[in-house]
This record gives sequence, C-alpha cells and structure tokens, in this order.
Amino acid sequence: MQREQARQLGLRPNQLKTIEIRLDAVRDLAIRLHAEGHTSWAGVTTAHLESFLALTPARRASRLAGLRQFFAYVHRAKVVLHNPADPVTAVQRGFHGPTLTLAQQRTLYRRWATSRDIHPHEAFIGLAALLHAATVTELRLLTDSGINFHHQSVQFPGRSAALPLDNATWTALERCREHRRGLDSDNPHLLVTRLTRTHLSPAGAAHIRDSLACLGLLPRILRSTRLLTLADELDIKVLTASLGMSYAGVAHYRPGTTPPASFT
Repeated sequence: MQREQARQLGLRPNQLKTIEIRLDAVRDLAIRLHAEGHTSWAGVTTAHLESFLALTPARRASRLAGLRQFFAYVHRAKVVLHNPADPVTAVQRGFHGPTLTLAQQRTLYRRWATSRDIHPHEAFIGLAALLHAATVTELRLLTDSGINFHHQSVQFPGRSAALPLDNATWTALERCREHRRGLDSDNPHLLVTRLTRTHLSPAGAAHIRDSLACLGLLPRILRSTRLLTLADELDIKVLTASLGMSYAGVAHYRPGTTPPASFT
C-alpha cells in the first residue's frame, strides 16, 4: 500500500528489503512482548520500546523506523490511545556504557581498602577511579608536586582544584610511594614500574589498564560509574570546574541536559 501510494505521488517507494527490515522489527517486538505476558498492543509504553531497542543499539535507527510506522498506523486505527513511539529518538541520549552495580562497587572497595596482598598500584588506580573519577592520563602523570602531604590531598594534572582524599585512597597512595622507594628510583611519578624506574618518564597507559586486568575491569568503567553518580548529585558547573571537564563531557552523563547561556 505504501509503495503504491508513493508511485501515485511520484515519490520513491521503499525497497522491499527496507519493508522486510521494518516488518522484522515489529515481529521481534511482538515476540518479546508476548514472552513478557502482553496480549495486546494497547498496553505498550515508550519504556517497552526503549527496552526493546536497547537490545541491538547498532540497529536502533532502522528498527525504530519500522516501529514508528507501525504505531502511527495502529494509533490512527484507534487500536492504541497514544503512540508510544512518538517520544523515542533515533539517537540514544546520555551515557549508556557499562557501569558497576552498588554491590560490585562495595566488593571492590573492600578489596582495595583492606587487602595488603594486592599490588599497591591496583589499589590506588582502582580507588582513585572509582571514588574520584580519575582518568588514565591523570593517574599516569601524577607526581610528588601534585601531592599535598599536609592536607592529604592531590591535584591531578588538568584539574583546577586540589582533591582531598579519603583514608583508603591516601593509604593506597602511600603504599605506592613505598613501592617506588623499594625500586630505588628518582622518578617523581607516583606510579613507577620496573621499566620507568631508571628514567623520569611516566608509566604507559597500558600499565594503568593492566593493573586491573586481573579483575577483568577497565579504569574507564570505574570512572564512568563515579561520573554518573556525581552528575546526578552535583551542579554541572561544579563538575566542569572540579574535574577539568568540558560542559559537553559532563552533560554526556546527564540525559536531557540543556546548555545554559554561560556555556554557549
């Protein structure tokens, strides 16, 4: 029907493959909804569609096109009272990467805060990323000049303000300094390896990632977990200033954020 109407209006009709893809989207949604106990389209909400589209992020746009066309039709036919596809956008807003549950965070914190059997670099990298949203670059480049021993704080490169450390992270920092002394190194960086102990260069990014490899974790997952919490609790201007991030970087973790005039 759509193809015939397009021809009559002198428009280019959808290809058969496109129609097939859109029908597949509706079929797959119907199968999923039936498995969840739904017996009609009337109870379908936007949340149901978002959950379905999240299963295959790479196919979001093509599947959404099929769902929009279908629900526009059933809405006109008064099968549903409202069109649940109307608010859905082809581009996912906000951050949708992997993060840790609260239970996982607690398990990791206990490991890094209480165990003396693990490497000090693992403990400091893990705590600094999980509790203070430290980046790989900030961890690599932190030197003695950025550590305030009197106030028990650090100023990561690129941040405008010193960051007071909790006792667990400070203890891990001191263990890293002890490890460096054990290597008899003059390298001023906090995280010194056997490869960097004889010169003044920072450890490579691979060392930061490898320090958490035994847990199957990446530092960015720890950082993203913390940023989501901070973005939800703190004013966006405070975050941009304290973390040295751009407005766009912080807004990525706050769905629906609109730039204020001062940032445009």
